[in-house]
Amino acid sequence: MAKINELTFGSIVVEGKKYHRDVLIFADGMVKRRKAGLRERI
Repeated sequence: MAKINELTFGSIVVEGKKYHRDVLIFADGMVKRRKAGLRERI
């Protein structure tokens, strides 16, 4: 499981790596940047 080290407005630190965009954190601990435009349509 991935550990979230820090969460601030505009960034997140997961396992020591800082992201400035949305990320997906999977159950197995894998972290990937979320692709733009991945919205659920109503």
